[in-house]
Amino acid sequence: LEHYHEALKLHPSYADAHYNLALLYQGLRDTMNAVRHWRAYLKLDANSTWAQIARRELGKLEATTVVTGGKLRLVTKAD
Repeated sequence: LEHYHEALKLHPSYADAHYNLALLYQGLRDTMNAVRHWRAYLKLDANSTWAQIARRELGKLEATTVVTGGKLRLVTKAD
């Protein structure tokens, strides 16, 4: 995480760093940051094969989250 964040400080439009951060955050179940980096990646690289994967992963996260008071939260069966 630290190295990808450092890469983005040096080059904010480095699409691969956003992609990899999204994957890492998704694995850590940090949905808010994963969604943020998937969206940033797609703004930078909307037409590649990797973008198709990013859209799929973003769709999975958006299907299980809702925005409440400007914050993302997971939707559970109890909701």
